Amino acid sequence: MHALNTQRAELSTGGAGPIELAKTQLTMERADAQAIAALSGKWGVSMKDIGDVYKTQFDRLAAGARVKDFLIVLALNRTRSILRARSARATIN
Repeated sequence: MHALNTQRAELSTGGAGPIELAKTQLTMERADAQAIAALSGKWGVSMKDIGDVYKTQFDRLAAGARVKDFLIVLALNRTRSILRARSARATIN
């Protein structure tokens, strides 16, 4: 879903100088894919459709987030809510 990118963070170690740490998005990508696959199986909606909704929600949340640790969970909750609303509308029509 999200491009594999490496972010660099500098940590101060007192007088020893900065240490560079590379953080990768790989685990987030795996979690994203697993979550989308699970929702697809549960709701009977294509992975592409769920992926589109999920990516939109994730990107909206990420744009204003200071703490990004729970973005996957929040994006999944929003995606489920949208799927429920679509399902309810389809049932009514």
